[in-house]
Order: sequence, then C-alpha cells, then structure tokens
Amino acid sequence: GNPDNITLFGQSAGAISVQTLISSPTTRGMIAKAIIQSGAGVDDPIFKHKTVEEAYETGEEIMKLVGAKNIQALRQIPAQKLVDILPKLSKHDNRLLFGPVVDGFVLEDTLDELAKRGDVQNIPYIIGANGNDFGLGVDEPMRKSKYYQSMIDFANLRNEHHGKPTYLYLFNRKLPSDDAGAFHSAELWYMFGTLSRCWREMEVRDYKISDEMVSAWTNFMKSSEPGKGWKPYTEENSFIRMFL
Repeated sequence: GNPDNITLFGQSAGAISVQTLISSPTTRGMIAKAIIQSGAGVDDPIFKHKTVEEAYETGEEIMKLVGAKNIQALRQIPAQKLVDILPKLSKHDNRLLFGPVVDGFVLEDTLDELAKRGDVQNIPYIIGANGNDFGLGVDEPMRKSKYYQSMIDFANLRNEHHGKPTYLYLFNRKLPSDDAGAFHSAELWYMFGTLSRCWREMEVRDYKISDEMVSAWTNFMKSSEPGKGWKPYTEENSFIRMFL
C-alpha cells in the first residue's frame, strides 16, 4: 500500500477508535482520510471518557473478578471469561464500558473538546449514521436523533476551522424480510458488498445501494472524494447523501 494515502474507517465502537486516532498527537501526519460510521462525532450519546484513575479502578476490579494477580496473569484469561464478568462491574451502565482515556499522551483532552478547538487532523472525512441506530422504539424524529446531530455538529466544526471537506450520509434503507428498519450495523452488508451472505431476501434495490456505497467508499479512499453528486457539507450547502 501507499503509506502516504492511509484511510481509517470504523463503525460504532470502531468509529470511536477512528476519532480517537485522528484526535491524537501521536498520529499526526500518518492518516490521509477517515470514515466515521454510527459513532463519535460530537457529544456522542453512547460512551463517556475515563480518567486515568477511573481506568485503573476498572482494571483492578476486572483483575479481582477473574482472579488475576498481575497484568501477565490477566493476559492469560480466556476472552469469554472477560465477557462473562462485564455485567458484574460496578460502573456498568449500559454504555460502552471501555473507551478513550484522557491520559495526556494518546489524548490530551476529550474528543468533544478537541473537535471544538479544531485540534483534530485536517483531512477529508466521511461521517454518517443509520436511520434506526437507536432502534425502532425511539420516538425522537430522525432529524433530532443523537447520532444524526452529532455528525452535523462535527461537520460544522470542521467548517468553522476551515478544514478540508467533510461528507455526510444517512443510511435509511429499511431492510427487507422484517420490520427492523435501518438498524445499527445494517449498512455493513451493503458497504462490504456481502448482501448475498445475509439471510434476508434482498431486492434489486438493495444491490444497487450496495454498489453505490462500495463505489463511494473506494473512491474516497483513492482520491479523497466519494464521487460525482456527493457534495461536502457546508453552511451554504447542507448536503447529506441518502442511501434509501
């Protein structure tokens, strides 16, 4: 590959990892573009930062629950055992238990504050969300949904700081075969071109959406632009690419 043309992309917790890396001083100059899917942005509703002290407390509690006396012993614990003890952790509150730690080295401040100051890598971005990221039971209108507003706020901040283009999208294709809607992670079958592996009875329309997403993502990785017709989000042109 080309070390001068690296694109990071991730979804959900992976999106938070992407934003952590583009906000870290340790990666300056290493990343050419980034794609953030259904996570992070500004004021992400799912995770909260930890202080170094809180991270140590969580680590010590995990070690006690699995009976590990040191870090070497903890590394030998089977992954499933670690998964099994997660609900027992005292600070478990249905949000992401593990997340970015403001340690003064990898992160000098929270992701929100760094974005607000413009202290993120000045590179092109794609950022988007799914219509039912929070499930069908959420009554909040889509235009006021948390991930949706989070991505708009991120784009507005990049524009305020005269950053390179930021492209926004909304995946709102209600998947066939049931009433689950455009649920969290649904876009991955389309983006990776793996619809044929899904149990759902996909339609011609679904394969068309998949082709459009694969083309846009690969174009962006190659040339920093997702393709003809997808305009950057600006104050004058609040364009959001819809995948329906």
